[in-house]
Amino acid sequence: MAPHVLLEELGVPYELTRVELGKPRDEAYLKLNPWGRVPTLVTDGKAIFESAAICLHLTDRHPDKGLAPAVGTMERATFYQWLLFLADTLQPAFMRIYRSSRFSDDPAHEPAVKDKARHDIAEIWSTLDRALAGKTWLAGDRFSAADIYFHMLFTWDEDMAALKRGHHNLAALFDRIHGRPAVERIAALNM
Repeated sequence: MAPHVLLEELGVPYELTRVELGKPRDEAYLKLNPWGRVPTLVTDGKAIFESAAICLHLTDRHPDKGLAPAVGTMERATFYQWLLFLADTLQPAFMRIYRSSRFSDDPAHEPAVKDKARHDIAEIWSTLDRALAGKTWLAGDRFSAADIYFHMLFTWDEDMAALKRGHHNLAALFDRIHGRPAVERIAALNM
């Protein structure tokens, strides 16, 4: 969702292609992304996979759109920090819930894997809520691709209503992002 929303925010032309991820795996798609996962961006005849990498590439390719601070600035470092925190810390915790079979060969372990992930996610959300106190946007004074990534992961939560009730800073950030036209267009496609 994050790369898709980012493409909409950038206002650049793109073509969206649905990929069936079941078995057997699509050999043509595996040539683009050897892991057979989504998303994958094909640009200039080359494939890029991993949502955060796609987001970074798009912000670098379109610096005039202002969806990332200028390269070499402390603001850019903060942007990297939050985008990679979301991709490397929060997103893997969600994967332990939604893809728990990847974390143990024993199906009996899945409930424990999910419970631990839920605990970790709750701690991450609470810490992030405190970090957002007094801020309008995640990575600085302006809306950025890090906010888009945050929005995507917020929608993955099993109980968004409870999350919003218990974390007012997260809820306020989510609402600011969710009301953007590009987000609304992509959300409408996924309903």
